[in-house]
Amino acid sequence: MRKAGTEFSTAGEKFPKEMSIAFKNNETEIELKYDTLVLFDTGDLQDELDLISNRIKTNMKDLV
Repeated sequence: MRKAGTEFSTAGEKFPKEMSIAFKNNETEIELKYDTLVLFDTGDLQDELDLISNRIKTNMKDLV
């Protein structure tokens, strides 16, 4: 379990993140979110999710 606390950061690279993968109707949905309360979105999660998605797409034959 994680200890509750308060952290301040202008970028989210140090915050714990939670990634989920769901398979629905021949589609794969990947969601990445902070595992903490965030007051505003700087767009860094979308950039990181795009990077992960691109790596999965380019390495799909090795993953299956």
